Amino acid sequence: MAALVTDSHRPPDDTPLSQALNAMRWMAALAVVVTHLDNRIFEPHAAPGGLSGYYLWLFSVGFAHKAVILFFVMSGWLVGGKILKEAISGGNVDLPRYFFDRLSRLWIVLLPAVALTYVLDGLGYGLAAGPAIYENAEPNRTPAVLACNVLFLQTVTCPEIGTNGALWSLANEFWYYVLWPLLLAPLMRFKGARFRWGLFLVGGALCAALLFQRFGTYNVVPYFTIWAIGAFARVLPVPMMRSPAIPAGLLVAFLVGTRVLVRSEMLDTPLRTFLFDLVTALLTANVLVTLNHWKGTLPRIFRLRVHQFLAERSYSLYAIHTPLIMFACALLQSQFGLGWKMEQDDPRVWAVLAGVLMFVVLSTWAFAAMTEVRTAQIKRSLRGMWPAPREIARA
Repeated sequence: MAALVTDSHRPPDDTPLSQALNAMRWMAALAVVVTHLDNRIFEPHAAPGGLSGYYLWLFSVGFAHKAVILFFVMSGWLVGGKILKEAISGGNVDLPRYFFDRLSRLWIVLLPAVALTYVLDGLGYGLAAGPAIYENAEPNRTPAVLACNVLFLQTVTCPEIGTNGALWSLANEFWYYVLWPLLLAPLMRFKGARFRWGLFLVGGALCAALLFQRFGTYNVVPYFTIWAIGAFARVLPVPMMRSPAIPAGLLVAFLVGTRVLVRSEMLDTPLRTFLFDLVTALLTANVLVTLNHWKGTLPRIFRLRVHQFLAERSYSLYAIHTPLIMFACALLQSQFGLGWKMEQDDPRVWAVLAGVLMFVVLSTWAFAAMTEVRTAQIKRSLRGMWPAPREIARA
């Protein structure tokens, strides 16, 4: 999802910007995971009075939506910003190499993630509690839907496979990768002007075709604007503020403030939701711009290597956490009568929550060790199977 799936265009790992991006990537991924844990493990009704621990948990699980916006902005910065800089500087953008890098990076995790979802959902459905837990997902677990998800058409022509609803954002991400260079083609230096404007028209036609496609309130094309904010931010020559402390404080204050003060009925239309998300995107971009020009040093806690370790596994965590949670819940419910829609005042719920989260994390690390962590090696192997994409000749 978004910045979760970018690797080859990020700056060196010892810069304040990269350190901040690493921390933001894994924390945003974790925000999505805990929200999906809450949706499945807790019974969705008001907690009895006095459960302060639950209310604290309830506050913490309300940032998944904003995490997606952070992902889009970071992805726009890392991927879109690089190609935008090359285009406006008159550089020769290597489009075949660009698409090879983007598609291979996505598929290295997505293909096994889709297969794992197919298998885990089948195993979970076969458990005693499976039919009740998987009742809304089983119709989506077909070979046709599997192929559709592999081609990034989920939410466009088919649903997400099985229980893996998180895969909707990868479809958005893929189409943003496709649209961006097509729309920038007139600025590039390859072939003739007619060919470049032809690519631009193809990009415009795709925008029109995707205009009304959406996941919930996340319309594909309007949220392309959110992604593009990150790209345009990367080419800004000077930051609005000198130190990242103020823009970071503004972003955190807005995220926490809207979580505490904004009620769901205030976001009852896509337009209102988009406006709040637009503010989030602009504040996030401001942080990145400031860090990009800043010559200082981040606090030690942001310079710990653990952030890079977790960030390098965050795409895998996002791609497989939902089917892992569902399978763990189905297994626990079948064997012990626990793990699915539990009451908030049940003293066992926190142990179940911690156990499922640990299962998800350990499974993700094993999965990432065979996929995401080996991205560079797998790409080299793929390039060795056929001639590397050639650079497009200059006009």
